[in-house]
Amino acid sequence: MNVTWLRMVFIVSIAAAGAFIVWGGDDLPAVMATQFGAAGAPVSWMSRGGYQVFMLGLAVGIPILIVALVTWLPGRFPNLVNVPNRGYWFAPERRDASLAYLQSFALILGTLMAAFMAGTHWLLVRTNATGSPQLDTGLLVTMLALFILAESVCVIALVRRFRRPPAGATDRPAGR
Repeated sequence: MNVTWLRMVFIVSIAAAGAFIVWGGDDLPAVMATQFGAAGAPVSWMSRGGYQVFMLGLAVGIPILIVALVTWLPGRFPNLVNVPNRGYWFAPERRDASLAYLQSFALILGTLMAAFMAGTHWLLVRTNATGSPQLDTGLLVTMLALFILAESVCVIALVRRFRRPPAGATDRPAGR
């Protein structure tokens, strides 16, 4: 997968999520219901400003952190990467391809996280727009299930990518 294209999609997704959270800030109530019980009734509240900062951290900060760590750490400390057959996949002749795959993986995860948090923000804005907030738990569960499904597909693809080296290859890095 083209890492440059994924980088652009990631940047657009976090910029859009951040703009969506900030742009409608004046329309939010001064105090927002932000946590709900099993029946959908509010159990916790936040100020508008506190909510926006918190949501920006989740929708923009966490995806950036995911991408930064999964991109930077394996390149800097490949011995700390926890993938099957690490010695084979991080041998000098395969290292760049493995790092590119991990970066693609992180960009996709970060994009999914930004989209999920933007959706959660939309749901909370919608919920708080009524006089007495009542969370649509069915919609939240649907969004969460789709997010978990998409993340699971990514993890399965990662595991399959690093599952086992081709027949006859060793798990040891080249030159040892």
